[in-house]
Amino acid sequence: MSSSPILRHPFGMIEILAEIALDGRHLTLGGLHVYGINVDANDLGIGGIRRIVREVMEDLNVDQITIEGAVRATGAGPGRTPRHLRFTRKVPAEK
Repeated sequence: MSSSPILRHPFGMIEILAEIALDGRHLTLGGLHVYGINVDANDLGIGGIRRIVREVMEDLNVDQITIEGAVRATGAGPGRTPRHLRFTRKVPAEK
């Protein structure tokens, strides 16, 4: 399944494009692209990504999210694929 949600952030809006796979309590976002609408490249940062991931984990009741970024079109290192990012809950959700 493909999706293109737009998230509101204090600096502006962020559009996310990814192939979404849900396997039990593990969500994978494959080929992830992130586009900032009135957001500079470093406004979100890893802290902002972690906050968004925690909220998504709570909303979808998953214990793990893996982000598999797409090949970079622009920005830092165009043409390279970023490493996978894995986020887990500190306390597993109630089942």
